[in-house]
Amino acid sequence: MTEPLSPEYLAEIAARTEAATAGPWCTDGAEIYQGDEYAWNAFWVGETCRADEADGGTVDAAFIAAARTDVPALAAEVERLRAELHYAQLKRDDNWRQAEGLRAELAARPTRAEVLRETAPEMDAIAHEYGVFGVGSRLRQLADAAEAEDPCTERSRWQAVADALNEIDIAGIDLDGTIAGHNAWSVVRDRDAGWMVSGPAAEAGESR
Repeated sequence: MTEPLSPEYLAEIAARTEAATAGPWCTDGAEIYQGDEYAWNAFWVGETCRADEADGGTVDAAFIAAARTDVPALAAEVERLRAELHYAQLKRDDNWRQAEGLRAELAARPTRAEVLRETAPEMDAIAHEYGVFGVGSRLRQLADAAEAEDPCTERSRWQAVADALNEIDIAGIDLDGTIAGHNAWSVVRDRDAGWMVSGPAAEAGESR
């Protein structure tokens, strides 16, 4: 991988472009002139006449003439792509911050077991007023059971996706992200709704 062009080097290219004879340039054999095409009174820029070359230097002349417009176009493309990359990096960083915020928010929420255990005394007291006993102990039992369950980790969520994909006959994944099967069913990514199932109008009484 080559090193990125430094801002200083790009500035030097821009300065040389600005200082050169205004383009476009054209050729007449090995002669280089200013203008879109050669005319008898066109401004002469230079020549690449080479007696030791089969083409007499015409190929070099054509390259130099085209470079007068190619170089500014390439420099502008570098600037455009770097601006797009900068925007994409800012967007990535913003998405990362949002994701971190959501993770922190989810981590701060009480678990099912915590909610059950916290509400057990109050619900037990209310139940006692109506002559119902054992509510608090039952809620604490449910809290213990909830804590005993395996936590839903990020890996387990993705494992569930992998398990689900392994259970169906996948034909392939399109460039737009659509996961298609051999039986006319597919999973399509919708920008607003997220992942959605698409398939026949009805199968075994199920709606599409």
